[in-house]
Amino acid sequence: MDIQLKLRTGRYSLQVVANRYVERRTGFINRRHSHPVYHLMYITDGEGTFEVGDSTTRALPGMLYWISPNEPHRFEASLTRPMSNFASTFVLRGEDGVPAEIPFPDLIEEYAGTQLPSAARRSPCIVPPQFRPAVENGFRQTVAPAEAPSRDIRDKLRVLDLIVRIADTVGRIGQGAPGRKNGTAVTELLRYIETNLHRALTLEELARHIHVTPNYLCRMFKRETGATPRQYVQKLRMEKAMERLVDTDEPVYGIAERLGFESASYFARVFRAKHGVTPSVFRELQKG
Repeated sequence: MDIQLKLRTGRYSLQVVANRYVERRTGFINRRHSHPVYHLMYITDGEGTFEVGDSTTRALPGMLYWISPNEPHRFEASLTRPMSNFASTFVLRGEDGVPAEIPFPDLIEEYAGTQLPSAARRSPCIVPPQFRPAVENGFRQTVAPAEAPSRDIRDKLRVLDLIVRIADTVGRIGQGAPGRKNGTAVTELLRYIETNLHRALTLEELARHIHVTPNYLCRMFKRETGATPRQYVQKLRMEKAMERLVDTDEPVYGIAERLGFESASYFARVFRAKHGVTPSVFRELQKG
């Protein structure tokens, strides 16, 4: 028995490549690459840095990533906050057997029956809290054991159910379900912070960037990420500083400048308050 998706562009057979849950990964995961498969990832714990196409974002719990066929991507987990995630990889093959290259948002739009806003078409999507159980359960069932001889069919049905859950969730967000405005705004703000981490970032500037008041930004940001904007920026700077201290020979003052600290001495004070040692001592301990 085959499982097929009937789309406007034709009929496509579903081929499951892999479904898995990976726990507590740290550091380098893979090089930038592409392949003719769909790749869905949902972050459950920890943090990482994901490059998908031309976008680089900090992966946080509740974020859903989709990689369309032949879309370049690279993943790296945090050194200090090990990342756990679900991943589902599959191929859609046309009647000629050639893997389809339909962008994943197009699949979502066709199922949901509505055009998504441009912001909702971008990966990643911050899944609003009320929708996370449905998405996580969809991923969880893909990794549940299934016995032969029905395992292949069960795997396909589970992945198809996952696609439907994601399409339903993103479609509801795109139609204005609770959390859409906040989720897409915070996603945009995370990208903006990543891009501008090298300089001072004020609360007022961040609020202006997404056209809200500073007070509203603090409430919205904490509801979506669990941290205030200031806490998130400081934590992100500390993590990137630790990574550069371990992975490079860049001078401490250069790291401080790169990450937007007002001076090397201020960076050293903040680092010592957080980790109990100066950046230079931390680097020596890691090498020793």
